[in-house]
This record gives sequence, structure tokens and C-alpha cells, in this order.
Amino acid sequence: MTTMHTHAVRPIRPEDTWSLRHRVLRPHQTLADCDYPGDHDPANFHLGVLDTARTPPAVVCIGTFHAERNPDLPGMHHYRLRGMATAPELRGQGLGALLLRDAFERLRERGADRLWCHAREGAIAFYTRLGLIGHGELFEVPGIGRHLVMSVAL
Repeated sequence: MTTMHTHAVRPIRPEDTWSLRHRVLRPHQTLADCDYPGDHDPANFHLGVLDTARTPPAVVCIGTFHAERNPDLPGMHHYRLRGMATAPELRGQGLGALLLRDAFERLRERGADRLWCHAREGAIAFYTRLGLIGHGELFEVPGIGRHLVMSVAL
């Protein structure tokens, strides 16, 4: 567990991600659509940054990590980051970086050699600051926007 002031990174249940996924990433879809395929697979895990100053603590940043290899990238034991989101009113405070740095350690402990994602165009600079590099060209995810495959060797 990593902490920052009144924030702590902890494992969370898949359903603990749905509210932020819906609010930030998929407002045009239903809450049920925020239950991604593979979310309940025991090989996968979810992390949340909890605001421990609130009672009860509130999940204010999320990330989901699926054991999924990208055949176009080096390495054999990959995890895919899915559904990363921070409450809009708390962006720019380092919560996403706190979550990902914690995730890097957890992934290394699981023997992962690479983390990859489909980064939204507006998040490319954030991921670049954390060491991820882009691969290929931007592509369109229908109804969601432009993305770039990004990854980091662990």
C-alpha cells in the first residue's frame, strides 16, 4: 500500500471501479457497461486511490490491470491497464502517478515484464511522464476518441 497525505493505494473490487469509470470514461453508456470483460478473472486486479480523510474512505482514482499480452510488444508476461480514471475535481494532484507507481511494484512482484494500454489522446503526456512510450499511430475507438498504444518495460 502506498500513501500520500490522506490518500492510500489499495486493492479494490471490480464494482468499486464502476462509478468513476462511468463518470469519467463512459458517461454515454450505462453503469452496467462499466463492468468490463475480464474484470472478475482472478488473474486480473484493480487498484484504487482512497481518500482516507473521508468517512467512509472514497475511491478517487482507479486502474484495472488485466493479464493480457500484446503480441506486437516485446516481453512475454504483459498486463494491460484498462479504465484508469481520476475524479475530475482532483486531477493534477499526483493521484494517477501514485496509483501507477504502486502498480508497477505490484506487477513486478507478479513477474510482469511489461505494462501496456490504449492511452486516450489527452492522457498521452501523463503516461509519457511516467515512462511509457508510444507505439504506432493514433487510432479511433468508436464513440470514445483517439488513442495510442503505450507501454513501459517493468
